[in-house]
Amino acid sequence: IRKVLELCSAQPDERVGVARSSRRLGRDNASERYHGQALLDRATHQENRNGAPTNSDNDNKSGVEIRYFAPWCGEDVLRPASVDMIFSQAVLEHVEDLVGTYRALAHWLRPGGFVSHQIDFSSHGLARQWNGHWAWSKLAFKLIRGKRPWLINRQPYSTHRRLLEENGFEIVRVVKSEDTSGITRSRLSVAFSNLSDDDLKTRTAYVLARKNA
Repeated sequence: IRKVLELCSAQPDERVGVARSSRRLGRDNASERYHGQALLDRATHQENRNGAPTNSDNDNKSGVEIRYFAPWCGEDVLRPASVDMIFSQAVLEHVEDLVGTYRALAHWLRPGGFVSHQIDFSSHGLARQWNGHWAWSKLAFKLIRGKRPWLINRQPYSTHRRLLEENGFEIVRVVKSEDTSGITRSRLSVAFSNLSDDDLKTRTAYVLARKNA
């Protein structure tokens, strides 16, 4: 968090950091990413010998409050302009209502507050190639998704950037991971036929953005 704060206090940097890869991540790599949740649980919810949390509202001496809301429905979960920072880790690729989500983020954040998002645009193992989900028609994806509403939304990086800008955010830093081992443009479905070359090879992106005053 300290590093994020340092970045946010700096001037906007439109230069994009890029990590390129031409290999497919295996199961071991995916396992390492998701096992990080156990570390987060231990860091944010330590227990004493009796099994009770060691940190409570009365023990907060730092003046910093971290609150977790899940599930949330609508902008009225938090007071307007009451939050300094909102971050997500591999979440926004699963949210169906991205328009409403980004609108809510802007509604909750105070002017000058910021968002930090790590977004994974891959097929999450649903296709043989990391970007193979962009080859499916809308009907095919509907059948694959079935009754799993939080599977993946298939939206590329450009969608997230556009929604940030439309909701009054200023991009401070973007770090992308590019992968050219996936499907080529000729295999894109009609729904994604206008996908940009940049989106086609952007596998992940870390985005840091500040809400304008």
